[in-house]
Amino acid sequence: MVIQENMHSPGHYNVSANKIAINKPSLVTYLHEFCHYKRIHLKQKNTEHIARGWSISLFYLATPKLCLKSIKSGKIIHQNRIQQTGDKVK
Repeated sequence: MVIQENMHSPGHYNVSANKIAINKPSLVTYLHEFCHYKRIHLKQKNTEHIARGWSISLFYLATPKLCLKSIKSGKIIHQNRIQQTGDKVK
């Protein structure tokens, strides 16, 4: 993993260099980019929608309270899967 502060997005996976670059250290961003890495190397369908859902779902499974707090504070904006589970952001 490489920290690059001059990027326009939170992170990206560079296939040719086989490196994950992250603008600002974030567990969700790292999980998102790791999902791209994993799916590309396993030759599985790889979309932003899949990476978003996988990373946020894993974050939620690991730390549900922190995940919901991050959604409430606006740090996570893509939370469709969590909304489908019936959990409420209080």
